[in-house]
Amino acid sequence: MSTLTIVFVSVVVAFLAGVFLLVRAGRPERQAAERRRASLREGAAAYGWRVVTDERMPEQPATVRRGIRAGDPPWMVGRQRLQGVDVWVVCHEGMGLGAEVVRSVVVHLRPLRRVKDLPRVRVDAPAPVLRWPARGRDPFQRRYRIAARDRARARALVTEEVRARTLELDLDGWELRDGIVTVRFPGMRGPRELQRRLDDLVRLSEQIAGPPPGSR
Repeated sequence: MSTLTIVFVSVVVAFLAGVFLLVRAGRPERQAAERRRASLREGAAAYGWRVVTDERMPEQPATVRRGIRAGDPPWMVGRQRLQGVDVWVVCHEGMGLGAEVVRSVVVHLRPLRRVKDLPRVRVDAPAPVLRWPARGRDPFQRRYRIAARDRARARALVTEEVRARTLELDLDGWELRDGIVTVRFPGMRGPRELQRRLDDLVRLSEQIAGPPPGSR
């Protein structure tokens, strides 16, 4: 066996040994993370959330399935019906910069009584450096931007009540698509923190996608 071959084999063996040690060292952390997730799932069940398994995933609306596939695989998908609104919560977890664990929760809300043929509307809060100069003193216009192909119908949906509740909930934004309101906001780490806002989010979804108050 030549010297070059011996060196090459030694490097490969050293590399594989290093990988083995890294995997072995990371196993306790992964086990601890899974125990924590299992505990969170149990806590979510105590709040009335029904965990959606892979077998039940095809039954979910297309908008929810798209949210599930976005980013890292979710560690939990939960469903609950509250005050005439179907609610899905999708919990993601991934690695950010500096090996920091990044957690997020996205909420999908679909009122059972909703207006048909609603336009697709997106309300976003751009980063301050990306925002246009403030227009007037309207807090909603200073923070948010409305994106829609049908601007007239979008403006009709984003009423003063919707604007006020969006600001009150301190949302990062929301999107209306296929009759489902998808909500994003900062500080969400798990279902427990969602419970404090859930009633207001349900009312927001009804204001956006539900029929006018007089016809409910």
